[in-house]
Amino acid sequence: MVAVAVDTSQADPELKMWIRKAMPISVTVVVAVVLWSVFYPAIMSADSLEQYGQAKSLQIDDWHPPIMAAALATIFRLGGDIGTLMLLQCIAGLLGLRAFLDAQLAWSWERRKSPENRAWLATGLTLAMLIPVTPFGYYLMTFWKDSWLAITLLWIGAISIHLHGAVRRSGRLRFFGGFALLCMLMAFAVSLRHNAIVLLPVFWIIARIVLRRRRVRWASAVALIPVAVFFLGQRSIDFLFDVKHVCGANQVKALDLVGIVVLNPESRASLDYIDGNLSADFRKRYRFGDIGPVAWETPPILNRDVIDVRNRMPENPELDREYRRAVRSFPMTLVEVKLRAFALLLDWSTTHYWVHWYNNGLDPNHHGVRPAGPLRGARAWLFGAAERVAGHRTLRWISGVHLIWFAASAVGAIVWLIRTRGGPRPMHALRITLFLLPPAYYSSYLLGTVAPDFRYMYPATLFVQAQIASAFVAWWFERDGADRKVAISALRGCV
Repeated sequence: MVAVAVDTSQADPELKMWIRKAMPISVTVVVAVVLWSVFYPAIMSADSLEQYGQAKSLQIDDWHPPIMAAALATIFRLGGDIGTLMLLQCIAGLLGLRAFLDAQLAWSWERRKSPENRAWLATGLTLAMLIPVTPFGYYLMTFWKDSWLAITLLWIGAISIHLHGAVRRSGRLRFFGGFALLCMLMAFAVSLRHNAIVLLPVFWIIARIVLRRRRVRWASAVALIPVAVFFLGQRSIDFLFDVKHVCGANQVKALDLVGIVVLNPESRASLDYIDGNLSADFRKRYRFGDIGPVAWETPPILNRDVIDVRNRMPENPELDREYRRAVRSFPMTLVEVKLRAFALLLDWSTTHYWVHWYNNGLDPNHHGVRPAGPLRGARAWLFGAAERVAGHRTLRWISGVHLIWFAASAVGAIVWLIRTRGGPRPMHALRITLFLLPPAYYSSYLLGTVAPDFRYMYPATLFVQAQIASAFVAWWFERDGADRKVAISALRGCV
């Protein structure tokens, strides 16, 4: 009996310590479940529902990257549904942001500070991001590739910082297990959007920095593993789900070619294929960076014999030849077309398609997916709040203008480059690279964009917001010398 009493007394402090460490994560998961209940089963646009239909029918094509339809099809096979997947997405997103913020705070707020306090501060910042002046909470429950990419980038940032910082404290098995997970996440991120392939060089640099920190031999070669995993994963999905190849790039080519004709009327003589298939009012209806008038509206600017987006038109050799001719003959006009389209994504005068609040967040469909759950009133209120914020003269600047965060990421990289003048420190290289990751993704839309939707660049914007928020909070605490225990206790009380 005495022995049992002694064991219990020794176990109690350990149990209490474990509970204290688990509490911030538990709070985050509970909030994720509440958010899931509000937007159950999901927020879904026409693109989302199309991928849902492909997962149901197992007739998957690569108009959208097929990995999401393949993942949902797998959930269906295991007996789950779209609600199951969205619960996992919501929890992964909130925990991912919290993990990234915690890792950033460990950088900016010295590591010797209380990890428990840092965990609660990261949790508080994560929950603050759910305030409707940012679209984060809505994207957590939206079945979009942009949502998945935003979540994946957060986890890549958190794991890379952890591996780099704990490289001398972790064992070989733990380090390489973490590195394998990092490689899979990097490959997964690139699979989520066609233009995300531009992130591969940045991912290679991050992987190389982490490996060199561990003094791994042939680090430059080993850092190519994410590239190999990406291509192997693509081939595996194509094989397992019999993915049909379609030419989604034709949208970009058609949009660019019509834009060239709009800017340079003399090009019509050379671009006879496009010229012969244009509507009479194409100049009046064309909008840079918007495929809608060109191919989706009725009637379209461009004859559907050129590009039939509704029926997933296959390869069009004539369109390809015309595009190659335009690149050779009118390169500067093509550059201007792309710059005008890119500028619309960074436009500060309007926030287009901030959140999918139309139709109460779930478009009418024949799949039987409808808004449900006991918190539908909260769902409608939050959508109303999102619509008001997106159109508000002041509030939309907080999170509805990409240009601010694009500039912030560039400034952050420059600041840390300046700080390395006295000699490079290991963490500086990784920090600079992480600041370069968002501009790389922003700039990927120079290759081609088919709509001025806010959601396209949101993964980069969220990443920058987390970097800036954690750095600012850490600086504020250090500057004022505030009593962190009091502040964290107050935060716990609020939670």
